[in-house]
Formats: sequence, C-alpha cells, structure tokens
Amino acid sequence: MDEYQRHCNYSGQPGAGDLFFKTLHDHEYDIKKCNLINIQKNNKGEYIDFPQDSNLATFDLSDRKFVALSRACDCDAVIRNSVDSDWLQFADALKRNGIAIDNLCN
Repeated sequence: MDEYQRHCNYSGQPGAGDLFFKTLHDHEYDIKKCNLINIQKNNKGEYIDFPQDSNLATFDLSDRKFVALSRACDCDAVIRNSVDSDWLQFADALKRNGIAIDNLCN
C-alpha cells in the first residue's frame, strides 16, 4: 500500500487503478476478502521466495514481490498483468518456476 499510495487516490477516482487501490485499502484487514501473506527478505534484501534462476536475474526489482507472493501463497495463485510488457519477456522462466501469469492485454 505504501508503494501505490504515491500514485493512487484514496477516493477511488478518477481511474480504474484508483478504484482498485481504494478497494484494497478499504478491505486490507477484512479476512473474508483478503488473505495477508508475509513475504520475507534475506539479509541482502532479496525476497526469499523469488526463484533463484539466472533467467530471472534482470527481472524488475519492484515486481519481484508479486512473484514471491505467488510462491508463498498456499493456493493456486495467478498473477494478472494488464500492460507491463516485461512479464511477457520473462514468461517462460516464470512458468518453469511455477508462476502462473494471465496477461490481459497481449
């Protein structure tokens, strides 16, 4: 939430991203709607659950939390990506590491 509050509006306006952000904020601690999963970092500040795969060495540092979260989740998590093109670049390596991506806008 800290990362996105710089870019999104708590009122849910004017765009879809703002509305999504507001919904997350409003239900952040509502256990009926959200599962909070702690993703941990090692002493180098790297996410422990991020795959140690040389093909992912240049994967966007700010997006690694989503991959780590997907792996830390005890469910069949799918990462939904709309317009971030680097996810397509790493699709094969992510799939090999058990990360499911749904690219909404190919």
